[in-house]
Amino acid sequence: PISDTLRTAIEESRRIRQNEARRRHLQYIGKIIRQEDDPEGLTRAIDAFDAGSEEHTRRHHLAERWRDRMIEEGDPAVGEFLNYCTTADTQHLRNLARNARRDVQKEKNTGQPRKLFRYLRECIDDAEAAGN
Repeated sequence: PISDTLRTAIEESRRIRQNEARRRHLQYIGKIIRQEDDPEGLTRAIDAFDAGSEEHTRRHHLAERWRDRMIEEGDPAVGEFLNYCTTADTQHLRNLARNARRDVQKEKNTGQPRKLFRYLRECIDDAEAAGN
């Protein structure tokens, strides 16, 4: 939930390499942030990516619960998740869940449950960002 001005300033900061210029530009970004309309929404969005925050932990546990349900229950849980996160790719999600379930049943470790978790986390982040 950021303005175009802030988004442009952040993108611009990625290309600045000189220390003093970077310091001044970060001060400019701070000024823009203080002028934002929804500082609470911006704080929540930042907290979602801060590994020590409660919001990050909550989303992490939510993705773990969905992953475990999809591995145990199969397609009914996938359908429920698609109701929660309408932007998720149905076919890709079903394929990830099927591969993760197969991994668990065969007691192999090819990383499929981890791939499912990462995709779920991405979808949850997108859904909650859209809901703010």
